[in-house]
Amino acid sequence: MSRAWTAAGSGAGSGAGSTSSGVAVAVAAPLAEAGTVTPLHHDACNLVVAQIRGRKQFRLIPATQWALLYDDDGFFSSVDVDKLLPGRSPGAQNISPLDAVLNPGEILFIPAGWSHHVRALDPSISVSATNFVFPNPRTW
Repeated sequence: MSRAWTAAGSGAGSGAGSTSSGVAVAVAAPLAEAGTVTPLHHDACNLVVAQIRGRKQFRLIPATQWALLYDDDGFFSSVDVDKLLPGRSPGAQNISPLDAVLNPGEILFIPAGWSHHVRALDPSISVSATNFVFPNPRTW
């Protein structure tokens, strides 16, 4: 079943709207140069990322392993995922990251609480959405 929504936010590339059921929907369309990095963090809600142009590399870490990532402010971690090797970061041997490259036309679902580090491999355009029609109780 599809649900129509209309953007009602300010700022280029992002907006918020509501579905026909009145549930808020947040959408962002970030543009990134090759090499742009979003540091390791987690979101408090489920996230869907659709890759429109270029490729992005995602390193995903399950929510159950957040305590091993040295939470700095509740959402971001100071751990350098490029150096996430046993012996270099205490506790790193217990982290099980999943690596994925998102190509144009592909969609990635990131569950609430899962940490992710993102690197644009090419100049890229992505669209991400949060706050789905279904409840998201954040009980991790």
